[in-house]
Amino acid sequence: MGGTATGTLAAAVTEVGSDGTTFNIAVSGMTGSGTVTASLDASVVTDLAGNANIASTSTDNTVMYDITAPIVTVNQAAGQSDPTDAGPINFTAVFSQPITPATFTAAHVSLTAPLALPRPSSPRALQ
Repeated sequence: MGGTATGTLAAAVTEVGSDGTTFNIAVSGMTGSGTVTASLDASVVTDLAGNANIASTSTDNTVMYDITAPIVTVNQAAGQSDPTDAGPINFTAVFSQPITPATFTAAHVSLTAPLALPRPSSPRALQ
């Protein structure tokens, strides 16, 4: 095992099926984001005749382990007049890493506006 993910990586191996050819390798122990790579060195397992394996030559044996939350900034959109008396008012949300678009909906946007300023009292009301 290798890669750039931090932590004490450990593998658990379980046979998939019952013919002795396919196994699941479950890696755990990652504590920081990075890549996790699984491979087998030469001569670590043998077949039923006693022949040692050759080293694995996979090209799809690396997975990115990502526990870094995306950071988002919300800014006034380019070209948005400020102040304005017309809607809609546009903002741009920019994420630090790609997100799953379906998870970002209008229901997740918090909108706030300042409270309306009190209207000045009429000078006649004070008389």
